[in-house]
Amino acid sequence: MQQSLFVILSALMVVASATATPAHAGVDELTRLKQQFHDYTGSTLVFGRQALPPGHLYYDRMYALSYARRVKAARIVVAEMKKYPRNYLGAMGLRRVGLFDALVAKRGDGFRPYNRKYRGYMFYGQWNGVNAVIAAYYSDTQLPLTLHHEWFHHVDATRRGRTNYRRFFAADDRRFKAAVSGRRRYRAPVIAAGDLKRLKALGSRRVLRGPVSHYASKTAGEDQAETARYLMTRLASALVQVVEQPRLPGSQRILHVLSEYQRALRRGPGFGWFVDVALGRAALASRRQAMRNKLKVR
Repeated sequence: MQQSLFVILSALMVVASATATPAHAGVDELTRLKQQFHDYTGSTLVFGRQALPPGHLYYDRMYALSYARRVKAARIVVAEMKKYPRNYLGAMGLRRVGLFDALVAKRGDGFRPYNRKYRGYMFYGQWNGVNAVIAAYYSDTQLPLTLHHEWFHHVDATRRGRTNYRRFFAADDRRFKAAVSGRRRYRAPVIAAGDLKRLKALGSRRVLRGPVSHYASKTAGEDQAETARYLMTRLASALVQVVEQPRLPGSQRILHVLSEYQRALRRGPGFGWFVDVALGRAALASRRQAMRNKLKVR
């Protein structure tokens, strides 16, 4: 009897241990991902409203992610952060990146329908205008688009490491419109023939001829942010386009966004950085970091 009881208890302990392992591993992975994000970007990944910088207006309702979805979202963020130089976000003063299950506002902006389930308007993300970005995690393909869109808003308001919404955010809009209209175009960047050939092999044949989406019609700032999310999620194709078809309005949009990435810091990433990232040469990209193939203005 005692021997049978010992066997049963041992079996229960084995089952309990087996079922506990995935949850424990999940905790460890999320902690590791958050640390990776902080070490690489200089910013902090958070998952609740209370962890965001106070004193700013956010959405009316911000639903929390389940633990499993926090891990999945963090994996995506860690992958996307490597498209920028180390400490790029932190050096611009971006202190927090918050991830949520849904972002809901009582009032819309004219670009999204009313959602009956959530009793409000569903939004993708937000930049608080100073030091934090938030993003909803609706799908694996949507989250990267939102991250790059919102991160660019911070880039757009930063010059040489100083972020000032009133002074910098719209200061480049005139230059942007001149490029897109053809009145003052950016020149095609210089690229090695071998690199161009490799980018072509990696990219698709899709070409951005005009604005990325209808949302780009909202403001020049949103047009640029939409272009940024297109660029960063279709990097190889976008880089080929600006080299081979620089006169297209879509190409001029991309070239302007590339110039903004570079101007945000004293040594921001230049065209060469993004070529290296697209080709999987991260180590080389870190060494070059914005010191070659700078965009030139006609």
